[in-house]
Amino acid sequence: MTVPLSYRRLWLNVHLWLGLTIGVIFAVLGLTGSILAFYPELDRWLNPELVVEVPAESSAFQLQPVLEKLQATHPHRPDVWRLELPAHADYAITARYYNPEETAGQSFAPLMVAINPYTQQIINERFWGDYAVTWIYNLHYSLLLGSNGILLIAIIGLLLLVSITSGLILWWPSKQRLKSALKIRLRHGFARKVYDIHTLTAIYSSLLLLVIIVTGVMLAQPQWFTPLINQLSPLEQHPSPRVTERSEAFLSLDEIHKIAEAAFPNARMRWIQTPGDSDGVFFVRMQQAAEPGQRFPKSLLWINPYTGEILHKFDPTNVASGDTVMNWLHPLHNGEAFGVAGRSVIALSGLLPLVLLVSGYLRWRQKRRARHFRNQALVR
Repeated sequence: MTVPLSYRRLWLNVHLWLGLTIGVIFAVLGLTGSILAFYPELDRWLNPELVVEVPAESSAFQLQPVLEKLQATHPHRPDVWRLELPAHADYAITARYYNPEETAGQSFAPLMVAINPYTQQIINERFWGDYAVTWIYNLHYSLLLGSNGILLIAIIGLLLLVSITSGLILWWPSKQRLKSALKIRLRHGFARKVYDIHTLTAIYSSLLLLVIIVTGVMLAQPQWFTPLINQLSPLEQHPSPRVTERSEAFLSLDEIHKIAEAAFPNARMRWIQTPGDSDGVFFVRMQQAAEPGQRFPKSLLWINPYTGEILHKFDPTNVASGDTVMNWLHPLHNGEAFGVAGRSVIALSGLLPLVLLVSGYLRWRQKRRARHFRNQALVR
């Protein structure tokens, strides 16, 4: 595919100015994405107190005492608590209180409480955004600009798709030159090396970058895409059930845990959310082996807190293709769909936008300098 000269200049300008403007933001998103691929582990490394000592006699623990500790420590926080269960035996339980008065007005700044599941000791309390990994998360997700930043990220993502497409159009060789163009080599001379680094990095990473960008845009603004997906493959609508008949007390978290395990026999609980008020329900995330998502799996249950009746169940292993697409977005974006290897690939791929930015900037400077010398020669 040879680009006509008139169109080539247009694509050159598009590629140049997108690269020199949003390329900087792309590099920031890439570097922060590299860090976030392993951000729970990084947080434990930065805060060693989060590494829990596992009792020698048993690694089992109960959930209800953990909730009672939270409620006793924070009696003025009566709303919903959401507990993330430990991924491993030496991890703490992380409880989130989503509407603390201390951060009212911020788009997302829950209170984060780490608790030893074996002793119910509160390890630390922090507000999201006030500590390193969550600040980096906010930078990656919204450029620290709240909901407006999330929209901006999505728009930048679409422009990045144009940038990558324009680069591919400019590079695309004839059939006779394709094999040579794909050869991995750095030619002699600094200018040629810069060109080779920029081109080869872009070509061999383009598919991976396209997957990361597309999933990122869809995660940032899913409402842009769900109407079309729903037309092609109807998406299941999740309910917001409330209870109308009440008894004296809620079932315990451990009783709800048993009900959830019976509903998904070969799954493990990853999250449990309390009702918050007398009309609310327990919301549970379970993880089945076939699911791509590790931290935020999609096996969902809504459970009556008084009777234990399952009000609604969502099984992601038995859904239409539209829901399957939506369920894969986050695991593909952060690499966890393919375990540690996938997360490692995402961590390394986060360096690619910086390589493209620096090599592209150097290439632009080289061409600009060459054009200046050529013009000077014509003047003389």
